[in-house]
Amino acid sequence: MNFGPFVFLVLIFLSSRAHAQFPEIKSGTELAPTRTQSQDLIKLLAPKTSASDSIMRMGEDRVVKDFCVQLEALYTRNKWGKEKICNTIPFKIFGYTVERRPLLYFEAGVSDSTKLTLVQCGIHGDELPSPPMCFKLIEEILSGKNKVPKEKRLIVQPLLNPDGMFRESPTRTNAKGVDINRNFPTKDWTKSALAAWKKNEASNKRKYPGPQAESEPETEAIVTFISSFKPQKIISVHTPLGFLDLDAQGGKDHKRRAKFLAINMSKNSGNYKFRNFGFYPGSLGNYAGQERGIPVYTLELPPGNSASTLESYWKKFRVSIWRAIDFDLETGQFVDD
Repeated sequence: MNFGPFVFLVLIFLSSRAHAQFPEIKSGTELAPTRTQSQDLIKLLAPKTSASDSIMRMGEDRVVKDFCVQLEALYTRNKWGKEKICNTIPFKIFGYTVERRPLLYFEAGVSDSTKLTLVQCGIHGDELPSPPMCFKLIEEILSGKNKVPKEKRLIVQPLLNPDGMFRESPTRTNAKGVDINRNFPTKDWTKSALAAWKKNEASNKRKYPGPQAESEPETEAIVTFISSFKPQKIISVHTPLGFLDLDAQGGKDHKRRAKFLAINMSKNSGNYKFRNFGFYPGSLGNYAGQERGIPVYTLELPPGNSASTLESYWKKFRVSIWRAIDFDLETGQFVDD
């Protein structure tokens, strides 16, 4: 069977998606398909051959390349210097945003280890210092300066809201005006999310939780990822409140070990302020930490956005992040000790 015409058509399809412009989403605009919908379409059209797999990889490689170009523009716009490593990172795609940008992750360590630490950055698009922390972590691994501790697995998701961050004027929300970190399908979402937003946030558009739980493709992708990979703990990097917060439920020993790590992270960051900030309907801390027993360590960086400030942040927090990756919540031990 001759697949030549088919291959040509699919390449055109993938190329048009990868190089699509990313316009502002306006009311009434048809939403972009999710990654699942796009893959289902290609699976429906494509025969099960190595050729079709190669086409998919070619399309994803081009999407990642376009992402790196936009990341470089972000670094230039904020005078952070040249972003050096994006094109060298062996990224995988775990979802797509409203505006068809990829949601990426980098993986290192033992691929089948249950001692998995998930580090997330950039869920709020206007919290600019967050993603550089993730990229600095990845850079240390790729350069050989540091490595994932033995028996451990690390996954880094460097930018969970590229639609919001890549705008000329970055937004906390995604392209549909939804705060992804208020859109997780927590048990209290239907009853409390919109009511709390109206009462406690005075309907602030920056913190709109969405029309319903898990309404956003970004949220759906993160939820599916957590369900599939089952991280032992999550480190979520934010800014600019200047403290470390922990959301953790479970048995007494589990909570004790989780808190021990939080205190250790604080001490390794110059006694960085550790406080109980609480959680919200639809927040990651509520969804993973409170309801699923996956401790969520929210690292709120201090205010500041210059290149020298970002470098000082990494120097301040790198040891605590690496020690957190090393820590085994099941035993309460640092593996490399």
